[in-house]
Amino acid sequence: ATRQYHSVGGGDEVNAGSRREGITFTPGEATQRLGISSAPTVWTEFGRIAQEYDPVNLGQGFPDWLPPKFAVDSLVEAVLDSAQSPHQYTRPAGHPNLVTQLARRYSIHLKQEIKPMEEVAVTVGASQALYLSLQTLIQPGDEVILFEPFFDLYVNQVRLAGGKPVFVPLRFEPYVKEETENGVSGGEWKLDKAELFKVVSPRTKAIILNSPHNPTGKIFTRHEMETIAESLELAGPDCVVLSDEVYKYIVHAPPTEKAVGESPLCRGHTHFASLPGMWDRTITISSAGKTFSATGWQVGWCIGPKRLIAPIHQLLPYVQFCASTVIQEALARSLPRADEPYEGYSSYYEYL
Repeated sequence: ATRQYHSVGGGDEVNAGSRREGITFTPGEATQRLGISSAPTVWTEFGRIAQEYDPVNLGQGFPDWLPPKFAVDSLVEAVLDSAQSPHQYTRPAGHPNLVTQLARRYSIHLKQEIKPMEEVAVTVGASQALYLSLQTLIQPGDEVILFEPFFDLYVNQVRLAGGKPVFVPLRFEPYVKEETENGVSGGEWKLDKAELFKVVSPRTKAIILNSPHNPTGKIFTRHEMETIAESLELAGPDCVVLSDEVYKYIVHAPPTEKAVGESPLCRGHTHFASLPGMWDRTITISSAGKTFSATGWQVGWCIGPKRLIAPIHQLLPYVQFCASTVIQEALARSLPRADEPYEGYSSYYEYL
């Protein structure tokens, strides 16, 4: 006799196939936590349609131009470097040349010395950096705060870790209170302190902060970040902020004058970890894909205190042994070159 197949949130195609073949299949715990069917994701569908009809694909927002020449040159040099031969496995926690460059740069970003072998972890893109951070922090039933709207990946990564997403809406305030005949012309998304404080509790284990923000483009103000830092007192000493900063160099209209606490290298951006007392409670997450128009390189990283990064180091060899050595070496060569004059600007980052 064949037991009944229990689908998760649908999964009619898989269910029917199992019945036809007389197969008994119960999804694993991770799949059950997602509570979704086996149907394709929206990104899978966008990709399929883009290949079929060749439209302008606004799905995932990847560039349709080459990375800067110095990055492509760095990649070619790395591939052909017979002396270093970066075609084999490298250190699971991060290629030594790359973590050294990241530590150098983040020592400037955060205005403190970053130890490359202890306080940096290299991952397959920022998505895996977030995944591993949550896996090392969350126990079943722990709550994780998300600011709505949010990048869709966040909520299911929280569920995969066994956490419970708790939502805090960002409120849109139009510049002009009265609508014109053309509707609302513009405005700002703002964090309401009372709404955040209402849901933070000792059950809160993490807060995911994304600034500059996807999908709204919002840049969290220093005051809003200080509000988030203040809320940690309600959560207790184990609550950590996961600061997703993949768009940190893409601030289109920074203030004319530098703000207090602004990043020395990213005009208009404040690193949450740079706030007083927040280094020890923050994992800073970023990647190369958006900055260098190379989303297929898939190199991301975590920066933080040893107590938060060491558990990620422990997990990395069991998720994948290492991110691509060739790409890590190419990025290590690209980072110092990005600081050089570029297209009439003082650096590639100023050009952005």
